[in-house]
Amino acid sequence: MGASPRSTASALAGSYARPSRTRSASAPSPRWRSATRCDNALTGEQGMSGITLEDANKVIAAAVEKARELGFTMAVAVVDLQTSLVASARMDGTNPFTPDVVRGKAVATAVTKGTPSGVAAGRFPPGLLDTVRDLYGGRVTWVQGAVPLFKNGELVGAVGAGGGPPDKDEEVAQAGADALAG
Repeated sequence: MGASPRSTASALAGSYARPSRTRSASAPSPRWRSATRCDNALTGEQGMSGITLEDANKVIAAAVEKARELGFTMAVAVVDLQTSLVASARMDGTNPFTPDVVRGKAVATAVTKGTPSGVAAGRFPPGLLDTVRDLYGGRVTWVQGAVPLFKNGELVGAVGAGGGPPDKDEEVAQAGADALAG
């Protein structure tokens, strides 16, 4: 006969050596560091993400102006290269889910290092796109309407827009990107 579950568990518990919480003086301390906007807030370092709130607001203002010019109510989101939301806006009358969709478009462009969200769907195999969406908790939207953001010639993030037809979403996002680039 085998050992009872209780005695097996007791035997296993006794054989497990818990790691020491003390470190020898000669052991180097581990350095954990995350390249995110949170890291900037904690360390006070500036420019790690490459895009500031001021930049993001400039992008959003230009995009909203273009949306008004085209006669659409839209939402706009700006993310950095780590896919952290920098800023977003939803015009009056825009569907309440649209800000989440446009953030997903911007995330798609950021994770593909600047490939516009609509182009990425045709450029990468479907299985890979599904895997990336899963890795980012479903926050990636592979539809047209986001473009990369460049500052001083350097890729710094992405802007997504939505609330109109896909080609108009991208036109609005591009207007925002142009405001930052030039």
